[in-house]
Amino acid sequence: MPKQQSFPAYVLFVLLGLSLLGSVRVSELQPAFPAVDAFIPYAFAVGLVWVLVRSAANGVWFEGLWSVLFLAFNLFGLWLLFGAFFSPEPLTSLMGALLLVLMLNTVYVCVYGLSASHQVFVGLAFLFLGFTAVACLYALFLLHVDVKALQLGDFRWRPVNFSRRISSFLGNPNLLGAFIALSLPACYYWLVADRRWFSRLAALLCLGVLVYTLWLSASRASILSGLFGAVVFALLFLQSRKHPARWFVFFFVVLGVGAFAWLFFFDRGSLLDLFNQALNRRTSLLSGRDKAWVLLLDGFKQHPLLGMGFQVSQKYLLIPGGFTNPYGSHNIFLRLAAESGLVGLLSFLWFVFLSVVQGIRGLNRPGPARDVTILCLSVVVTFLAHAFFEDNLNPVSALFMFPMICTMGLGVMGLAAHQALPLK
Repeated sequence: MPKQQSFPAYVLFVLLGLSLLGSVRVSELQPAFPAVDAFIPYAFAVGLVWVLVRSAANGVWFEGLWSVLFLAFNLFGLWLLFGAFFSPEPLTSLMGALLLVLMLNTVYVCVYGLSASHQVFVGLAFLFLGFTAVACLYALFLLHVDVKALQLGDFRWRPVNFSRRISSFLGNPNLLGAFIALSLPACYYWLVADRRWFSRLAALLCLGVLVYTLWLSASRASILSGLFGAVVFALLFLQSRKHPARWFVFFFVVLGVGAFAWLFFFDRGSLLDLFNQALNRRTSLLSGRDKAWVLLLDGFKQHPLLGMGFQVSQKYLLIPGGFTNPYGSHNIFLRLAAESGLVGLLSFLWFVFLSVVQGIRGLNRPGPARDVTILCLSVVVTFLAHAFFEDNLNPVSALFMFPMICTMGLGVMGLAAHQALPLK
């Protein structure tokens, strides 16, 4: 890795590592390391200032301030800041918006300073994959070994159980499923990027562990989004190679999506039975999410322009409406519509759309760079699909930070000032 790229890469690895560490739970809502979440905002600030100071000496980052991508996500952040003044809790909305803006800008300047070093994105993806693999192995260990609690000195760790569903050390099966869904593209990349037989065997074993644990988590949102990400990776990979099988895969994908849509809109009972039998669950199709979605739509209708304020919909909209789930709205897009209005939602979608378009254009790059682009695209698409059913809009959460790193990577790799670097 070139020397001038090393420091921004270190910052990204530290930030993602801290975020992953903050994801560990000793109970459903109690973090194992509570000080980490409090430290991460300071890490954002220090990383941003340090990268800017070091980059300014080389005149690297100034060009990035003129990019449409930079303007897009800062427009989104500024709109959240403006809406905070009309929030029922202005300080809560203001601090939440500032943290989100700080995170996005820190990730942007770090990614821009990498000059599209694809090795870094692969390393970050494998860091996320490694954490998820450890979580899966721990979950399987708890499944087959009767452990009431683990204790080391004053530190006591009690496994969290949700009936037949496993949650590992992440506190909730849906969170475990979300980590697995976002890690699967790294497994696919591992399979196609390294042609050595023992490496592919290791990738297949890792993939098997992730898929098996995903099934045990019984997280329908994660399974659907993971399946969607797998389809996108396969289609992009086959298309980039001009493989003749791509049209057959595309045909069956369209057929499958059509069948799912027909069942969802016209025969939900059969779809519910299919899910419950496959996952050994007994629950409704949306598990009460539709109630939260109706409340968020009503909130959007009341404040269509500015929204009701960032990070206040749980307290002032969902809980008063009878939806007390601690994991929020279960839909990022409806939450943004309710909290930031139409302009906030559209500015966020514009930022993501710009990055995805740049990524699609990058499919014409040389082989290694093209495969990393497919990896990042699959992660972003998986995140967007999962965002329809779960709400992980938290700047210090790895489930939000990692997709945003990939999103920034897609956008920055498409800038004219950056040239693709081959993998070594």
